[in-house]
Amino acid sequence: MSFARKKILIVDDSTSTVMFMKIVLKRMGFDVCSAPNGLEGLRRAQQDSPDLVILDLSMPVMDGRTMLKKLRENNGSADLPVLIASAEESEETLTEIAQLGISAHIKKPIELDNLHAVIEEAIFSPVGTGRGCLRSPYPEQVVLRSGGVSRQLKAESLSQRGIFVRTEDPLETGTPVKVTFALGKEGLLALAGRVIYQKTSQEGLSTKPPGMAIEFDEMPAYAAPLLKAFIEKLLAGDLIAFEDEGQRAQQTDEQRTPAPEPVAQD
Repeated sequence: MSFARKKILIVDDSTSTVMFMKIVLKRMGFDVCSAPNGLEGLRRAQQDSPDLVILDLSMPVMDGRTMLKKLRENNGSADLPVLIASAEESEETLTEIAQLGISAHIKKPIELDNLHAVIEEAIFSPVGTGRGCLRSPYPEQVVLRSGGVSRQLKAESLSQRGIFVRTEDPLETGTPVKVTFALGKEGLLALAGRVIYQKTSQEGLSTKPPGMAIEFDEMPAYAAPLLKAFIEKLLAGDLIAFEDEGQRAQQTDEQRTPAPEPVAQD
């Protein structure tokens, strides 16, 4: 299964948090819009009709609690799934927002596994189209071997359970294959699997290119954590590195800034 093009509205006054989540969620396959406060969030919710809202609690102009209350008072958004993403964790706060009806509360800083799990539960599980593992774009060359024949194909996406590869000539569903692909600096990983569905160029207006989805069979114990770590790096590794560099630069600037001269007292 793959994510449909669902839309997520992020309501948060933190520019860095919004940037991080926008990039990660787009890489996961979502359309994303944002608002810096609850008042603007209400307007965007009405205008853009999102499938899910990720809502901070502490914001200027209108905080998250007030926006959540107003969403629940409106018939058009009374059942809209809302995830609270906040560092605030007081028992009183959690009780209040739970009574207003939320899908989940995730603590900042946000972990990818947790974010993926609550989105899966909120949007896809109710309609039975979800997936239980992380997935990332992976436009790289892979080697696919089946029936003694090797083919070099370009992949489209990679998950903890499988891979989608592009080809105008997909193998039959159920065909056993072995896929060898690169995990960056970790080297090559070869996993056995089987074709679980085909996608031809004639299938409607889907944005997915023609090809086939391959589900990995039970993989060696060492491979699972390597694959998971690699997918997390694909989704957010560059963002984390950029953030770390920014923090180091800020610390260096602070160290270089001389302390103000004391004011002489008469």
